Amino acid sequence: MADNVVVVLCGLLASGKSTLAGKLKVERSEAIHVVDYDAINRRLLGEKDTSKNEFDPEIWRQSRQLALEAMKTILGRAGKSIVIMDDNHFLRSMRKRVSKAAWEAGAGVCCVFVACPIEVCLRRNFDRSSGRVPSGVITSMFEVMEVPERGNGQAEGQVGWERKIPVVHVESSDEDSFSEIDHAIDLARQQVIPDFQDCEPEPVTVVEQCETKMRRVVSSVVSNAVGRRKSEIARSLSKVKSEFMSKVKGDPTMAEEIVNEFIRVAGELS
Repeated sequence: MADNVVVVLCGLLASGKSTLAGKLKVERSEAIHVVDYDAINRRLLGEKDTSKNEFDPEIWRQSRQLALEAMKTILGRAGKSIVIMDDNHFLRSMRKRVSKAAWEAGAGVCCVFVACPIEVCLRRNFDRSSGRVPSGVITSMFEVMEVPERGNGQAEGQVGWERKIPVVHVESSDEDSFSEIDHAIDLARQQVIPDFQDCEPEPVTVVEQCETKMRRVVSSVVSNAVGRRKSEIARSLSKVKSEFMSKVKGDPTMAEEIVNEFIRVAGELS
C-alpha cells in the first residue's frame, strides 16, 4: 500500500484544471501539494526575459523536467502526501512519463480527466485578462487529445499501460466530483505499485503516431480558415509539418515535445 499518491490532471486548456486543483487543496484535510506546470514555465520565461505568453520549446521541456523533480522532492518527504500534477497532459505519453516517475518514487497514481466542452474552453480563454492563447492552439489540442478511459485500474475498459491506474472523468469542481477523486485516490493507495515496463508493445510506431496527429491538426486548422487564407494556411502548414516530421524522424524520443510545439505553431497560423 502506498502512502503517497500522485494525481495526474489532464484536459484542454481553460477546462478548469487549476480551479479544481486549488479547491481540492483548500477543502481537503490531507497534505495536498499542487505542481503547476504553467507557473514553472512562466517563471523560467521571466528569468530568460521572454514574454510570458510566448512559447519557447526549450523552456517548455525544461519546465516539465522541473515539475517532475518537484514531485519527487515532495514524495521524498516523511508523511502522507497527495501531489496534484496540474497540466493538460493531452498525450498518453505525457501521462506515462509522470506515472513512471511516481511509481519509481513508490507512490500510487490516479488520473483525473476534466471534461469540458471545447466551446466553453474557447470562451473562457477569450475572456482571460492574461495567459490567453490563440484559439487555434485549443482546437488543435482538441483534435489530438488522447482522453484516458475511465476505469478502476484493474484493466476493465482501459487502454495500454493506463489500465494500471484508476481514471475518473469530472465535469466540475463540486462535491460529487471531489468524491469521485477521493475514491480514485483511495484505489491508488490500495494497489500494489506496478512493475512498469517501457518495452510494452505499441500498436504503431512513434513516427506514425506523430504523422497522424499532425495531419489531424492541419485538417482542423485548414477547415476553420476562410477565403484565400485557406490555401495560404494549407501551404504553410504543409511545409511546417514536413519540417517537424523530419525532427521526429531524427529523434523519436522528442516526439511529444515536437507535437506540442507543432500545435502551438499551427495555432499561431490559424
